[in-house]
Amino acid sequence: MKGLIVAAGYGTRMLPITKAIPKEMLPLADHPALELVVREFLEAGINDLVIITSRRKRTIEDFLDIDFELETVLNAKKDQAKIELLNSTNFDLNVTFIRQPRMKGSADALSLAHPFIGNEAVAVAYPDDIFIGSPGPVSELKDVYKKTRKNVISLYEVPKKEVYRYGVAKISPHDKKSGTSDKHSFYEIIDMVEKPKVEEAPSNLIVPGRYVFTPEFFDKAKEILSKQETSEVNEITQTEVLNELILEKKVVGTIVSSTRIDTGKKLGYFVAFTLFAARHEEMGKQFQQFLKNFVENDFKPSKDLLSVI
Repeated sequence: MKGLIVAAGYGTRMLPITKAIPKEMLPLADHPALELVVREFLEAGINDLVIITSRRKRTIEDFLDIDFELETVLNAKKDQAKIELLNSTNFDLNVTFIRQPRMKGSADALSLAHPFIGNEAVAVAYPDDIFIGSPGPVSELKDVYKKTRKNVISLYEVPKKEVYRYGVAKISPHDKKSGTSDKHSFYEIIDMVEKPKVEEAPSNLIVPGRYVFTPEFFDKAKEILSKQETSEVNEITQTEVLNELILEKKVVGTIVSSTRIDTGKKLGYFVAFTLFAARHEEMGKQFQQFLKNFVENDFKPSKDLLSVI
């Protein structure tokens, strides 16, 4: 199974910084969000990746490349600590980068990868969604795919009052299938609703950015795209494709066990940065003390407060 990372979007929710820096490269402490997604694939035993980018995303390619010049400088200085940090991102990967020339929706972006994926299932990740915990969603979805050979969507429970912000899944109340424990459970998906009213939501199970798509997904996407007169404003989403497959009973879902943070919006990013900084191996304790002092000082900066830096 190959992996597919969709990273072509404009990142408008994070402007103005995304005018110059891809949102996937914004740091969570001292590691970009993209790196965490790559590690999630590696944890699932997936080393072959296709990454959909755009003309503004060249730094993604640079980050996953080997930096011989910097490596040479650090070796000359015998700075072993920094050499180890640099080498920690030299992943054992086979990566293909594909540019989406025009933003025509997620179905179009995914279809660009089809020739490189071939006739096999693919795990798909959208880097806005970061997950904390192990196993990661890709491992869990891959496991469910092996059992079902169907398209698999991730499911995540949220308070019912928040469902209006997300795509929400409706699961069959009579078709729960279980393994030896709840974490192996999967459900037949009978509908997906985009940003429903709270009172009309079919469940509190949202669909975050992790999937496994079968070759049938790409065949269906090609069929839908061929019927559309595509233009710069005519976008076709993967939800449209999935809803067609749902009618054919070819989509299941599984509730992922790790904690999700949406780093594609500003508050989610601020929370994620704080969490990763507070858990930093070298400086986490100092940052925790800073946060404690900051709260006790009624969120006002002062010289004493900044003394921990």
